[in-house]
Amino acid sequence: MRITIGLTMKRAILFLLLMAVAAVSLNAQYTREKKSEKDGFVWYRIHPSGNYSLFGAEDSNGRTIIPLEKNYSSILYSYNSIGCFYVQKDGYEGAYSKTGKELISTDRHYDYVILYTDGYFGVKRKGKKGACDLSGREVVPTRYSDLILSSGVYKTKDSNGRWIPISDAQVTSGVQASGEDRGIPSDQAYTSSTTASDPTGPVSRTKRQNSTDKYEWYNTRSGNYEGAEDIYGNTLIPLSRRYEDVLYSGGVFYVKKGGYEGICDRSGRVLVEPKYFREVLYVEGVCKYKDANGEWTPIPESYLSTTSTTSPSTSPSSNSTTYSY
Repeated sequence: MRITIGLTMKRAILFLLLMAVAAVSLNAQYTREKKSEKDGFVWYRIHPSGNYSLFGAEDSNGRTIIPLEKNYSSILYSYNSIGCFYVQKDGYEGAYSKTGKELISTDRHYDYVILYTDGYFGVKRKGKKGACDLSGREVVPTRYSDLILSSGVYKTKDSNGRWIPISDAQVTSGVQASGEDRGIPSDQAYTSSTTASDPTGPVSRTKRQNSTDKYEWYNTRSGNYEGAEDIYGNTLIPLSRRYEDVLYSGGVFYVKKGGYEGICDRSGRVLVEPKYFREVLYVEGVCKYKDANGEWTPIPESYLSTTSTTSPSTSPSSNSTTYSY
């Protein structure tokens, strides 16, 4: 009886030792790189030791978020809007939530995926743009050369270069409700007989309210151009600046002109002119642009209107890369 118990104990101890050795050996095969993001999210990018062409992701507790078995050649985290992971495989891009839910599969063969502060994914396939909602559902097919989301409505350019709403027939059912899903109230619009000094013509005013800070303002429009007024009718962003799109989010106005994005503060003062960067972002008082690695990088002071009265002759070289949407 004692001999049997002794053998059983020895076998159990030997088994535990072998398991420990196997665990140490397995851990030695992989490298874990700690990533602390600016939104407070902490995660680890993992890859086989010495192999920098295969990546996975774990959370701060060691739980798998994105398994290595997916064979992704690149994994990047973006804290824009909801926070998500961008993945790449065989030249195609996809997206995961920060908890590990696959939102956009690389099997859809999107050449480009980006999460915008407006609350949607911009996607591109064979040079044509489309959109997916935050769950990853495609709501605008990839058939447009130009695409934006303005105050909950997806728009494209017509033959005259004007931004026009995409008709329901061109959009997957339910897309126009996406604005309400994010807390944007129904628009209250009216047209005034007053005209802007430049450009001239009737000025329409549509009341907007941000779902986060409840800020209210009027989106003004005359012809192809948009501006902004406060709720008392005071001009914040004049139509004479000829911005093609104006959107309020996160305490600032995002403006677009000629394919470039810029930033204005709540008073309408220009922080970043829309002529240097394809994508900009305002986070915790810092203006940023997306660099060649897909990372949000602080904009150099020489490009900030508040710190320099002269315009740089050229923009950063990374601004003209394939990362621009």
